[in-house]
Amino acid sequence: MFKRLWRRGCHMNNFEMFLIAHLIGDFLLQNNWMALNKTKKTTPLIVHAYLYSFCMLAFFPTMGPYRFFSVFFLHALIDMFSLADKWLRLIRGRSFESVDKQQNWEEHKWERQTWATHHLMQKQAPVYRDTSIYISFT
Repeated sequence: MFKRLWRRGCHMNNFEMFLIAHLIGDFLLQNNWMALNKTKKTTPLIVHAYLYSFCMLAFFPTMGPYRFFSVFFLHALIDMFSLADKWLRLIRGRSFESVDKQQNWEEHKWERQTWATHHLMQKQAPVYRDTSIYISFT
């Protein structure tokens, strides 16, 4: 379906088609009912995994039934156990804790600079005695 449109002039590689299919299937076609209940109930999970797999099939029409059901099964597995969230926590990606720490770090930047300046100014600069020899040729 989409391949015919792209053959006419809009050329996309497989990664770009996968990314668009993923964004449409995982975000655009997923409503609140699916998003909030897919980890608790099987019906929203199956509907969401089917829509996601159908999106992949629309972008990759030569996918075949085995790949369709493998995409369906793997996506259902990932969403059922919230594996994406666990992975992001493991690698410390997209978490609100890191955003909060960054905001806290930025808010107290002036205090850190003031503290550092104050404590650095308290210490005396080292005094070096002049031990050079002056030779004058007059």
